[in-house]
Amino acid sequence: IEYTVNTRDTVTREAIPWSTTFHGAGEVQAFFMRLMRNFDVLGFSVERLLADADEVAAFGHFKYLAKPTGATCETDWCARFSIREGRIARYQFFEDSYAIARAFRRSGHWELAVDDERQTVPGAD
Repeated sequence: IEYTVNTRDTVTREAIPWSTTFHGAGEVQAFFMRLMRNFDVLGFSVERLLADADEVAAFGHFKYLAKPTGATCETDWCARFSIREGRIARYQFFEDSYAIARAFRRSGHWELAVDDERQTVPGAD
C-alpha cells in the first residue's frame, strides 16, 4: 500500500511530519499510531462516495483535539482510493493541513508527540 497525506507547504510539513507518503503496511500502521498519540477524534463523517471502476473518492468532515496543546481543529477532507485485487493499493488524503498544524502551534512553535516524546518545531510569528 502507498498512503499519502498531502501538503506542499514546508513549514506545515515540519509541523505535522506525518504529511508525507508511507509505503507498506508497517509504515501505514506507524502513521496511525503517531496520529492517535497526537489526536482525539471528536467527530468524523463521510458525506459522499464516488466510484469509477477501481477508483473511489470519499468526501467528509472531521474535528480533532490536538492532545499536546488542547486545541481543536476542524476541516473538510477528501480521500482518493485505488483498489487492486480487492485491496486498497493507494490512498491519498487531502485536508486543510495548515488548520491542523495551527492546532499544534503554541507561542510561535508547534508541539507534537513523536515516538512517545515531545518535539517542538519552530514556527514563524
